[in-house]
Amino acid sequence: MAFESLEVDYPNTAIINVRKRTHDAITLQGSKILVMDSDGYVISVHDQVPAESAPYVTHLKISAYTIGRQIDAEPDRLAGMKAVTEAVKALGAAPYVSEINVDDPKHLQIISRTGIYVQLGDHTNMENKINWMVGALRDLESRGQTSGVLDVASGTKADFAG
Repeated sequence: MAFESLEVDYPNTAIINVRKRTHDAITLQGSKILVMDSDGYVISVHDQVPAESAPYVTHLKISAYTIGRQIDAEPDRLAGMKAVTEAVKALGAAPYVSEINVDDPKHLQIISRTGIYVQLGDHTNMENKINWMVGALRDLESRGQTSGVLDVASGTKADFAG
């Protein structure tokens, strides 16, 4: 559960609003597979790939983790993961996303489930970028295109090089 807000109704009532954490990302740490929400909070740890499906996040460089707490990772990489996973979730784009690469937070990447590399740029304007990605991937997949590079880093257009 994640704390959302606290409302006080005087004289004797307090309302605590929480939300259930969702399975938004999976990453490998040593020999363990971590299932996390978009904020990087560890929901569960597995020895094998879990049944729940979520994008696989690479290059987080986690230094420590505990179930129920946020991973210890570089803030820029964590911010990149959060921006991408939240936009993917908000736009229902998870069926298109296989991997999220946060190796360079200024040049975030997605690998689509069909194998197309998607260049996202930095973490800003991510919902527009994911929206352009979904539209372009839908078109490319309908034409049988399964490789190449799709650049949506501008957030205002999609350029494909196959």
